[in-house]
Amino acid sequence: MTGNVSLRTRCGLFLGALLLAGIVFFLAPGNTQDRRSTAFPVMGTVGRFDWYAPHDRSEEVFDAATAAAREKFDRIVAVCNLRDPASELSRLNASASEKKFICSETLWDILRHARAAYRETEGVFDVSVKPLMDLWGFYRKRSGAPSEKEIAAAQTLCGLDKIIFDEADRGVSFPVRGMAIDLDGIAKGYALDQAAQAARRAGVRSGALDLGGNLYLLEPPAGEPHFSVGIRSPGEKGRSVRRPELEKVPGCVGISTSGNYERFTVLDGKRYGHVLDPATGRPAEFRYSATVIAPTATEADYLSTALYLKPELAEKFRARGVTVLLVSPDE
Repeated sequence: MTGNVSLRTRCGLFLGALLLAGIVFFLAPGNTQDRRSTAFPVMGTVGRFDWYAPHDRSEEVFDAATAAAREKFDRIVAVCNLRDPASELSRLNASASEKKFICSETLWDILRHARAAYRETEGVFDVSVKPLMDLWGFYRKRSGAPSEKEIAAAQTLCGLDKIIFDEADRGVSFPVRGMAIDLDGIAKGYALDQAAQAARRAGVRSGALDLGGNLYLLEPPAGEPHFSVGIRSPGEKGRSVRRPELEKVPGCVGISTSGNYERFTVLDGKRYGHVLDPATGRPAEFRYSATVIAPTATEADYLSTALYLKPELAEKFRARGVTVLLVSPDE
């Protein structure tokens, strides 16, 4: 997933500061509220919180919300970081083919969402694709593109429906050695939802949370009825795409954009984007992007990936009230 979104209110602009970094700014709406912005490195990208609160208790609320939301991010990094062999997900991947791995409540909850996503997207969003991610050089270096034989062999190690989930004790077992899970397409959205809940409990109601371009919007600042959203064009860097559906975005939604124009690997002189199609075992080569606005950042995260891979599913999710925008390079 690659999120590239900028936002504005009537009175100010959220600048997706070099959208690639996912940093978001917006101007304070008058004199009724204070604003605080906090940016920090997390999950291999940049996170940012923009909080608004009434003058009389803003500092207390800001401090509590920032600490609580950061704690949620840190917890999910400790669970899902595949680059850390000590993370819970790394330990699951290393051992679940030998014996059942018992998950923490956090990892089990993320896997519960991933399993639902797999069913809802008809297998298009599949967190079991790590063997293919490894094969194509996204986690370990290789110089040339894999052969058809290598791709076919890696595909036999994929398929979330093959993995054994034991509801009784939160257990996960891999029936075949070499299977592995990659939560990259859902963990950021999940982290945003958890952090947004923590911020609300701490007293923040207005603002936005940004995690590498994945967004969760709280309520708009005082006096603002909605947000307005700009999507980075997949065809021209630095250009923002406007659509009528993006002019009046309500608060309390997640937003995510997927495309192959940011994270990629180069093999045999050819550039391959990081969004892998489990049906073909290959990186998708589409140049358009898929943007989703959904009730949760978790849904927006996995649906943007699934709809980028299989845009024919768009009507199914639009019927559920999800906003789906497929943007071509010419826009």
